[in-house]
Amino acid sequence: MDYKEQLLSVYPSCKANVGHNRVTIVQIYDTVRNNAELKRRTEAYRQALEAKVAGKVLKAMKAENFPMLVPAVLFKGGRNTESIESWTCFCQADFDNIDPELLDEARRRIRELKFVVMYHVSMGGRGLHVYYVFQIPNCGMNEKVYEQAFRQGNELISNAIPADYDTAVETPTHGSSLCHDPEAWFNTDLEPLKVDMSCDVKKRRKGSSIVNSEAVTQDKWPARWTAERVFAMAQGMVDRSSRGEFAQGNRNNYLVALACLLSDYGMNEETAAQLMNTEYSGQYGEEPIPSLVRGCYKTVAVMHGKKALPDSQRGGDRSKEVKMELSADFIRRQCLRFDVISRKIVKLDGTELTDRDINSMLLACSVEMGQNISLQVFRAALMSDCVPEFNPLTEYLKGPANSLPKEVNDGESIIDKVADMVHVTNSPLVNISDTSQASQTSPHSNQSPSTLWHTCFRKWFVSMVASWMFPEVVNHQMLVLIGKQGIFKSTWLDALIPPELVRYRCRQSATDFSDKDEQLRCTEFGLVNFDEFDRLSGRDLDNLKSLITTPDVNVRAPYGTTKERRIRIASYCASGNKLQFLTDQTGNRRFLPFFVESIDSPFETPIPHRAMYDEAVRLIEGGGFEYWFTLDEIERMSGYVEQFADHTPEEELIDVYFDVPRSDPENPETRTVIFLTPSEILAKLTTWGNIKKPISVRQLNTLMDKKGFTRVRRGAKSQRGYLVVELETTTINSNRIVSTAQNVF
Repeated sequence: MDYKEQLLSVYPSCKANVGHNRVTIVQIYDTVRNNAELKRRTEAYRQALEAKVAGKVLKAMKAENFPMLVPAVLFKGGRNTESIESWTCFCQADFDNIDPELLDEARRRIRELKFVVMYHVSMGGRGLHVYYVFQIPNCGMNEKVYEQAFRQGNELISNAIPADYDTAVETPTHGSSLCHDPEAWFNTDLEPLKVDMSCDVKKRRKGSSIVNSEAVTQDKWPARWTAERVFAMAQGMVDRSSRGEFAQGNRNNYLVALACLLSDYGMNEETAAQLMNTEYSGQYGEEPIPSLVRGCYKTVAVMHGKKALPDSQRGGDRSKEVKMELSADFIRRQCLRFDVISRKIVKLDGTELTDRDINSMLLACSVEMGQNISLQVFRAALMSDCVPEFNPLTEYLKGPANSLPKEVNDGESIIDKVADMVHVTNSPLVNISDTSQASQTSPHSNQSPSTLWHTCFRKWFVSMVASWMFPEVVNHQMLVLIGKQGIFKSTWLDALIPPELVRYRCRQSATDFSDKDEQLRCTEFGLVNFDEFDRLSGRDLDNLKSLITTPDVNVRAPYGTTKERRIRIASYCASGNKLQFLTDQTGNRRFLPFFVESIDSPFETPIPHRAMYDEAVRLIEGGGFEYWFTLDEIERMSGYVEQFADHTPEEELIDVYFDVPRSDPENPETRTVIFLTPSEILAKLTTWGNIKKPISVRQLNTLMDKKGFTRVRRGAKSQRGYLVVELETTTINSNRIVSTAQNVF
């Protein structure tokens, strides 16, 4: 609804609790400026005030003769919390006892606040009643939202004037009396206040003040408040204000706001001009900065020195708040950044802050600020938004592109060149059924091992980069290099990460993939490299497969206070020596294993990281490259991956003693087909193979389904089992014979 059409609750007097009217802010503005009866009552009240009439009489006049506006809510029935019908998105700020000499300047400053819709003077003529509009955040409207709308809006207005607002007005059912003001102001170009629910503004302490009763100039500041420190604090305040940051198109507004704020704090004009000129002269060319400062100081001269410095605000015990503000001010000047990946504070060179660094900073802060600041307060400020966030992985990807290495021609793929460093071949398992093709193609694939390697590596690597760029992307495949020791398998995988990001690479060995540390590891590292991968047990591989597909984790970090949802960014790779290391009977499509014959040393042949990652980013942003595996590709890869599977004795014996019945009508089954329950099959296999620790019936069902046997029900008892052909001894022995003789024809 348009704010001009929003109905507000107006009671005939401050004593009334029922019988209110609903009018618009436009009607209220017209009444305040032009209503003759309201003008008469206002003049009578002020005459009584000047005549020093008894306080009880004045209080009765105010309560009985003046209408009261309750801007925050509409009521249904009485004027209490239980009778609230709806919220209006209007709020109020009451300022009493403003110095008459400062009233005009206070009005001017309020008019610059775009979220203020109207103001008028108070009945005594020495205060202002301000009304503003706020925007409901995405979380919806409730009492907590109104609380923050009141505090954030009142703090902005209070700091702009500067003057202290009435904290008692925070109750949504509170009203303000309306009086005549021919100079009341109405904003026709309103921009509602955006309430930031992530910023929990606390209620101001009773008796605290942000304004000095008398002007306090620079020569009267406490010794710890140097001009440089006040200047840095003022910069931060303007950055966080509605004026915005010092940027193209906003530089003049920013400098004007900064100069006015320095004047309010009582800084000398010459000092302010010198500091601002040193900081901004190279970026601001509209007019000389000293001239701009001179004009601002002249405009706000009546407010010079009226704004209190944080630790000189009177009233209440604010020592902890002051120390927090001093710590935050000190930290903002330290050029630190919060690493969103490692969740640690780092310096500009990327090194993490140690406990020694933090203690040294705390000591320097306490000495510089002249306060005994506790480690708890300092750490709280250090882990706040005083330190800006950055993502090292995405920053690296946005870095300047380098020219192609000399050994790479235009149009060639850098990723393929890096893949060429790894020389893959067929596994040592010889397919004796077709030895003529064994050296050219991979088993169960019509591609050579080298071609398959290049395809898989390109997809896996680009998917890794995409998972760094986009939170919704998860790399579901794990690259595995199998080969003899000492051929740079793990070293080459580690070398895929550039030196600038080596902090986000992890070398890992056997671990419990279900524990919290492993879950956190997938959110803190861009690449996790498992060494001696073939040592993992079947249960570990099952847990790892689950972790590979996890998009995020919800855990509490060590020494943390709450659980956090963290995005999984890690891609996984591994190396090992054992050829057949996959033990999952349900499938191994998450793994991309390759048998490696040799690898070019990454020390003698450095990887061109910059060009390699630039190519991956281009492939991702171009949109034409599929860095994920389609269902057809996964199906084809499953046959290739099978050669790396470690079969159980039961799985091998099924192929020896049983066969799947033929179902082709053109080639009908002539052998005897029998029905066997899973328990019968398992008993036969255990006896024939002399197996000491047989697999479970459930695992056997998985194997039978995998090999294509048909599961059926039979009989009145609905026995479940499989239709199988139990091979005869002669057939079994025949299948075992391998002829090595040369054919005559």
